[in-house]
Amino acid sequence: MKKNYSLSKEIFLLLSLIAFSYSAHSADITWNGGGATTNWSDVDNWNGNSVPGVGDNAIFLDFDATVTFITSPTVDILDIRDNRTVILNLGSQTLNVGAPNKSNIVKIAKNSTLEITSGTLNATADITRDGIQFRTTAGTTDVGGTFIVGAGVTVNVIARKGFTSINSNALSTFATTGVINNSGVINIVSATNNDGIALRSATQLTLVNEVCAVINLGASEIKGATAAAPFSTITNNGLITGGGITVDNGNVATNNGFYDFGGADFATGSGIIVDNGVDVTETIDADSSCEIDLTPDATGGMVEYNWTFGGTNEPDGELDISSAGFPNTAGPHTITVAGCPEYSISIDILTADSG
Repeated sequence: MKKNYSLSKEIFLLLSLIAFSYSAHSADITWNGGGATTNWSDVDNWNGNSVPGVGDNAIFLDFDATVTFITSPTVDILDIRDNRTVILNLGSQTLNVGAPNKSNIVKIAKNSTLEITSGTLNATADITRDGIQFRTTAGTTDVGGTFIVGAGVTVNVIARKGFTSINSNALSTFATTGVINNSGVINIVSATNNDGIALRSATQLTLVNEVCAVINLGASEIKGATAAAPFSTITNNGLITGGGITVDNGNVATNNGFYDFGGADFATGSGIIVDNGVDVTETIDADSSCEIDLTPDATGGMVEYNWTFGGTNEPDGELDISSAGFPNTAGPHTITVAGCPEYSISIDILTADSG
């Protein structure tokens, strides 16, 4: 079974060649929401009547915000401070964040939410530094932030670590947590430290890759390594490709969808691993025991039944592909997974026997 997807070289080249101009001291420009519109480009929405651009840090400090875009701006840092909810409606536009000398270029602080409902976010950090960071403040006991990627949204990340965390709170081991809810496409274009999505060992990751959503890790990995409760949880209901997933201790990785790690298992490590899904590099033998429904269902997964790979001499199973209009004949066939516009699945059936 193979997935017809690709992370285009054009994306990598585009992001790699973005040359951000920057000053030695970036200006902090704070949203006040005082404009007649919700447009990012409305000067009255920013303190000092100055729209943040190249060399500036866009900060959401005192007000929640729902922001619309009619241009594609570039800033050094996007900083969501404590207890804020920021919704970015990019439409067909792109928000470029990053500069050659910057680290932690997208910051999501405690009890805060950054939601992107449309468009593209390019987060391009210095490749020796980190990209998107969940944060807390010293002396607090609150949890960290939430990052929501809407359906149709693309997030491209270049950094040493794609997603990471910082815990500056000595009072609570798990003061920093990161919640990632992805319904779009997240591309870890380059993570030089092999940590695509990897919070620090003293912090907790909650990751849900929704039905039809895609996470392309490249050569990097997702890592859940918290050593004590509350543990990290990684749940895939869509498609994850790339380097793989590692969970240790009591951390949990659950697959209800599809993955492609070059033939490797869905997850490795000493943690709790539940694989109800499908490795898209495998070949389904219709003489094995299998029952799969490729149509997304109400339970939140793309695979309704467990699949057990078997040999050609084992009892016949049932390959349920009628809902997708898939032909009941031997050989490779390509279909589009019902309800999932981002990718299609190529299934190679060894025999025509479906039980």
